[in-house]
Amino acid sequence: VSDDDTPANLTPGDIAIVGRNLGSDAFSVMALTNIAAGQVIYFTDNGWDGANGRFRGANTAGAGSEDLIKLRFNSDVAAGVIICSSDTGDARWTWTTSGTIPLTNDAFSALSLVNSGNEQIYAFQADNGAPLQNPTAHLFVLDDTAGFENATSTSTGAEPPGVSSNSNTAVSYAFTSTDIVSINMALATGSKSKAQWLAFINTGANWLDPATALPCGSGVAVDQTC
Repeated sequence: VSDDDTPANLTPGDIAIVGRNLGSDAFSVMALTNIAAGQVIYFTDNGWDGANGRFRGANTAGAGSEDLIKLRFNSDVAAGVIICSSDTGDARWTWTTSGTIPLTNDAFSALSLVNSGNEQIYAFQADNGAPLQNPTAHLFVLDDTAGFENATSTSTGAEPPGVSSNSNTAVSYAFTSTDIVSINMALATGSKSKAQWLAFINTGANWLDPATALPCGSGVAVDQTC
């Protein structure tokens, strides 16, 4: 089965999750490279089941054991842009939170982030026919449980292949806020490389816990000089 949208050709850390709102089930995504029109990224709060090499429950439930949404880029988006999952009115991208997935009849559903924390958000690319069962590239993980472990419940999840805390592409904190946390945009100044931004995001002192709002629409400067 082939993806009918676009080849999965983003790499780990090309995007980062930089905030989440448990009250509204929204989150913010920062582009750390230029993203071409046609690219598709999936997000799920299913934990990664390393023992079986797929997201937990993906072989038994339509959206796995939890939820799945899709972000499609309708036009090119420059590195540094911050996209909120609640921003559905921008023509540059489309969020899909309902409908069935071709070939499998699996269902899309908006993420349901529990207000007690103990949650995770995985960003990945995949075969469009069965994304939770056939991820092709893991991009980033934001974990709210202060550590990674094999997924055995809705509050657990492992580091999937290709991303890790050592490479700053799998970020885990024991956030105290049961509402909004985000990177501190007041500290997100100056131009940084992709690697430098990932290290910035994976530094607890650079987060607001709690925060008053998700970063959304504002951008940062990403140095893409080789």
